Amino acid sequence: MELKRLLQLACFANAHVVAGYSGITRRVKNVNMMDAPDIMNYLKPGELLLTTAYSIKENESELEKLVEFMAAHGCAGLGIKTKRYWDNIPNHIIEIGNRVELPIIELPLTPSLGELVNQALSCILEKETRELTDALNTQRQLTSSMLKGKGLQTIVRQLSTVLDKPVLIVDEYGDQDVSSNPPAPQISFSLKLHLLQYGQAEASYNGMGSFSFLKTANQDRQTVSIFPIPTVMPRKRYMVVFGWVSPADTTTLLVIEQSAQIIAFAYMKQHAVQERIRNTKNQFFNELLQEKIPTKQEVIRRGKEFQLHLDQDYICAVGQIDPYSLPSSSENGELFQHKTVYEHMEWRLKQAERQGIIFEAENRIGILYPLKADEQESEAAFIEILCSIQQHLLDLFGISVSFGVSPSTRDMLDIVKVYREAIDALSGGYRSKKCRFIQLYRIRQLTELLRMIPRKHLEDYYKNTLTGLVDKKGGKKEELLMTLAVYLENHCQIAKSAKQLYIHENTVKYRLQKCEKMLGRSLKEPDEMLRLRMAIVIRDLLKPS
Repeated sequence: MELKRLLQLACFANAHVVAGYSGITRRVKNVNMMDAPDIMNYLKPGELLLTTAYSIKENESELEKLVEFMAAHGCAGLGIKTKRYWDNIPNHIIEIGNRVELPIIELPLTPSLGELVNQALSCILEKETRELTDALNTQRQLTSSMLKGKGLQTIVRQLSTVLDKPVLIVDEYGDQDVSSNPPAPQISFSLKLHLLQYGQAEASYNGMGSFSFLKTANQDRQTVSIFPIPTVMPRKRYMVVFGWVSPADTTTLLVIEQSAQIIAFAYMKQHAVQERIRNTKNQFFNELLQEKIPTKQEVIRRGKEFQLHLDQDYICAVGQIDPYSLPSSSENGELFQHKTVYEHMEWRLKQAERQGIIFEAENRIGILYPLKADEQESEAAFIEILCSIQQHLLDLFGISVSFGVSPSTRDMLDIVKVYREAIDALSGGYRSKKCRFIQLYRIRQLTELLRMIPRKHLEDYYKNTLTGLVDKKGGKKEELLMTLAVYLENHCQIAKSAKQLYIHENTVKYRLQKCEKMLGRSLKEPDEMLRLRMAIVIRDLLKPS
């Protein structure tokens, strides 16, 4: 209870505040009497001290120390009964009281100090009882709604009615989760930034808190009070009450504190349901990717539960935390990072025009994104979403994430194929020593595939296939190899080969006959021609660059 309200009691009708009036709104938690000189050892913050000052009646310096001590320790005020041992309160004591903003009250001869203390304590206890009763009734009402399964929306509406103020529940990014009815005003971008700063500072903050904020969007003053919802989920939540909630308004603060606990429990209940759905979804996709689901009909049936449609084109992305971004030796830290990334990606996809399907497999996070008729436009929008996810995770949590992206597919059973292609693209980015990248899948060229084969195997294949043409050196052999290569490139057309080599057709025929004789193979057999073409490609690949 504020001191100014306490002084409105009938027993304080003839009392006068002679100093420190600027501190009249100090909160009174207890009322005490003093006759002992060592009372300073027993004073507590929020205490109103009533005294005759008999023990220090001949020592004004002790009274000075008492006033300064009480101000420094957050006491509510000092009441001195005059006309007994002190005719009046000395001027220099009044000056000290004004300077330290500690209310000093001149008390009349009657009623007695005992009566003043009893009536003041009774008033404080009555007020606290009313506060507890109101908070308990609100808690019962909100708890009943939660147990009946009415959800967060109903709880927030009821809280808004009790507070007579609009209420929002937002996440740490300032995005709205739940709003009261009538809907609470939209919070400005500036307030969203303030929320992020508040969330970062909350690690060293205990209890409830609030602040006022000047809205800059339309130059209207928008005062809000922010209270953290005590959850253990990766994404923090806050209760935004539109209007000023005074720290001295203990009734409202108690109601908000109890409501925050109930809302936190409702979030935990909601989170448990979401976890169960998420685990079921991850199990389905893991079985699908491991090809453990026997029939297409079963894939279609189970996929419908997760909004996986048969006639929809999808593009797949696979995301992974970059190795250098992981904590060095903390398994819990790695798990927290993975959950943070998943939660953020899930939240970001919900904001998108077309909501994707997110799942976990093989310690990676997969996304199936539905495409519109204009695939090129949809793919560009999806890449933009991935870019924003990367940037937010880096800015907010210092986590670096990379993605591999597959081509599109329409066949539901091809999800396995596009998932592997997305992983292939992701692995390709890491092989190129990239970090925080988005790598699109592309079909490998023949030379890329050949480079994956050990060089010795390539050399053995090349020499065995072209035996007779490569085992001896000489200009004639190079001439024959060149003719053979051009002939195969031109799909065995002698006329085109002769034109490209600037020689007569008969010369081409003669050289090809020599090649057949030296190789011991016919150049008319399709299988032999394919082997020869591969050997010539390998020959060019093995040449020093």
